Amino acid sequence: MTTMIIGKIEIELDDLRSHMNPGRLEIISSYLNGNKETGTIRQLIEEIAKTELTLYTDEEFSVHYLYENCEYNPVSEVQLHEFIKHMVIDPAKEVSPSYYSNFLYTNGKAIDPATGKDIGGVEFIPCLVEFSYNTMITYYIFEWYPEDGHCFKIED
Repeated sequence: MTTMIIGKIEIELDDLRSHMNPGRLEIISSYLNGNKETGTIRQLIEEIAKTELTLYTDEEFSVHYLYENCEYNPVSEVQLHEFIKHMVIDPAKEVSPSYYSNFLYTNGKAIDPATGKDIGGVEFIPCLVEFSYNTMITYYIFEWYPEDGHCFKIED
């Protein structure tokens, strides 16, 4: 089994206020003002993917695979421990933010929540999103195929 490095992109939500139009800022402001409902989180992920992630990714990467055909749900305590155990989340890091993912993670395997099977051939990219202290969002983007025998490791 080989180790795959997970890409990490950090975006300061407060910094977006200076260059986004008011319509796009509405969902970001809603989140920063305390709206942490799952629907708001999904809209925020979609908005950030469409407007900001394209600045950090190569031309071949299509950001709609991060939010179309999938649902983001809060990461449970059990799932959080799986991420830490398998070094998807740095075990030395203070774990106080909120995490959301569009997949389940069990025994080092990414599972499609809709089918219960290893992710492969799905219409979305497995992604873990971390919201830190209401101002920062970190995306862990997995371009991962189970047949490759990869395990995850965070980027240093």
